[in-house]
Amino acid sequence: MTTIDKVEAARVICHEVSHQWFGDLVSPKYWDDLFLNEGFATYFMRIAMAKAFPAETSFVDAEVLRVDREKALKLDGSASTHPLITLEGPFFDGITYQKGAMLLRLISDVMGADVFRNEISTKLPAKWNYTWIIPLRVAQNSKVDDRIYWMVPEEMKGSGA
Repeated sequence: MTTIDKVEAARVICHEVSHQWFGDLVSPKYWDDLFLNEGFATYFMRIAMAKAFPAETSFVDAEVLRVDREKALKLDGSASTHPLITLEGPFFDGITYQKGAMLLRLISDVMGADVFRNEISTKLPAKWNYTWIIPLRVAQNSKVDDRIYWMVPEEMKGSGA
């Protein structure tokens, strides 16, 4: 088994473990917010993978970012693209997973990962449901960069790379 094979196997395991929180215990209030389930699970998968491969954290993070970014851009530039927030679906596709994760990673990278995780933990309810407003509130309350607040709704409601 190559390192890439191990990374891919770990991606699936870590993604599903992330769903124990984002998807099982805390779920979107509406179907059109489903991208948050998959986006958060994909975003936190990367963090879990860093724990699984501590000696290879930089490689794993770069590989996950490369794969997810390439998939998100390719899908969002295709004829079948759609906004993250959509009432008519599709709800489980690459846009939902990759673009959702890339949006959360963008906010995290601008704010700083520790600040982002702290803000998310204070904005999420203890359990059950949430809506797309969570990342918007995190961005709005960001002391780092006011531009995040204005960009987030466009990224969630728009389509096209």
